[in-house]
Amino acid sequence: SNRARFSPRLLLLSSLVHVAQCKHSRCHSLLAGKTRRKRLYCANMAKKLVSYSNVSTSPWKVLLQKSLAQNQSLPYSKYMQLATVTPDGRPAVRTVVFRGFYKDTDLLTFVTDRRSKKIADLAANPCVELCWYFPSSREQYRLSGVVDIITADSADQQLAQARQETWARMSDAGRSQFLWPHPGQPRMPMDESLFLQPAPESAGPAVDAFCLGLVQVHKVSCSVTNA
Repeated sequence: SNRARFSPRLLLLSSLVHVAQCKHSRCHSLLAGKTRRKRLYCANMAKKLVSYSNVSTSPWKVLLQKSLAQNQSLPYSKYMQLATVTPDGRPAVRTVVFRGFYKDTDLLTFVTDRRSKKIADLAANPCVELCWYFPSSREQYRLSGVVDIITADSADQQLAQARQETWARMSDAGRSQFLWPHPGQPRMPMDESLFLQPAPESAGPAVDAFCLGLVQVHKVSCSVTNA
């Protein structure tokens, strides 16, 4: 069967955590005997990003780390689909690379170009959804939350340091992309030399176009499909 099935372990864990954090009476009645096949992990819906030093590890992070370990032989297992909403209300989705968790928190990180369209999307609406599929374990995660973009202008020293450390871990090819012409523009023959520039030094300061994205996750769902 190709019908989706859901991990009993995840369903039980997600339901318990949801009820522990949610004040809705309906959620408590669900745990009392009306739990269905699928439950969403629901963290307290903060209206804005909280202090990063106070963000603790969530139960879903353990499951996600296990999925990453099971799929670590696949380089593309770190590719996530990031969906935003454009300023005119249209959906926009693209692939980003998971760059690890911020310190010991459950904040997901990715990098982006300051000149890209997603920056304008997030400035107008920081709410996002990530879709992340793991081929080996046949698991799909959907993670909803909000994004904070750390730029070269960040006044927070810890976040600025995190941005610089992420830059230093990038490959030469990855750092080179931030010297390319404006993202989303047609590739013109006269610009070819710009794509052949030497990569910036990893030990040097990150270029202005380089940004670090932090995703504070509010809701997680996971499904497992049969072979």
